[in-house]
Amino acid sequence: MRVAVRLVVTVIVALGLNAGLSAQLAQSSGYQLLDLGLDGGGGGTCSVSYAAQISISPWTGGEMSSTGFKVGVGFLEGTDPMPSNLPVVFGVDPPFGDKDTPTLVTVSGLNFTKSGVGPTLGFTVDGVPATSVVPVSNTTAVALFPAGNAGPQDVGVSTSVGATLRADAYIYTPAVIVTPVVSLGGLVTVTNYGDTSNTFTTFVSPQQTNAGTKFGQLLIGPDILIGILSLVDYPAPDGIFTINFPMPVLPVLSGVTLYFQSMTVFTASPLDGELTNAQSMFIN
Repeated sequence: MRVAVRLVVTVIVALGLNAGLSAQLAQSSGYQLLDLGLDGGGGGTCSVSYAAQISISPWTGGEMSSTGFKVGVGFLEGTDPMPSNLPVVFGVDPPFGDKDTPTLVTVSGLNFTKSGVGPTLGFTVDGVPATSVVPVSNTTAVALFPAGNAGPQDVGVSTSVGATLRADAYIYTPAVIVTPVVSLGGLVTVTNYGDTSNTFTTFVSPQQTNAGTKFGQLLIGPDILIGILSLVDYPAPDGIFTINFPMPVLPVLSGVTLYFQSMTVFTASPLDGELTNAQSMFIN
């Protein structure tokens, strides 16, 4: 028997916090959640035999369950289903900075100043400790992130209670970021980060390597190395350039992994610059 259940969820977004919403369809061998609706108001949902009502606030969750089935709704239900005092990083502002220069950032999260743990608050970027850490509140802290390696890096947070890690929460520039997985005909996004006084060129290859050059480590190619962007300015005011394009519907590309790397160009003649990190993209 196929039963359609519609959940109407009230979502409240706190001002000043970057929030994202995502959903997955839950299923088992006999049942599948066919639809999830987001609405601006509260209310109940019902069928001939069953009725349910749920209310959630920004940082709480709710659960509807029966003997054999359970559904959880809300931020804490999906992110932290077991109550915990562990610190958590939500995001970093600004989310990127020059790899050669320490950057003062604001970190948002939870449990930064739980009773008795505030003085022990610490952050790491790619395993390297941040300095000048100042907890502002239980959800906000200021820290000086160290210089690091180009590309996205994990941000860790710790208190006397424990530690957690948020993957790829901070980007050291210059850097290139690409869509990690794409289907034939799907949209590919390539984003380059760099200094507005420079330009960049982006290359793609089906090959990986690790060869030292006078511009740094070449991580893709070299037998096949195709330029897709050439001498493009890092635009003002933030030096972020994004381009979107559809993946060609060519069956020969299915199952292929492509590798991207950019080169920041300081001067074109004589050529001087540095290579960025590399990113991979798998084509379904």
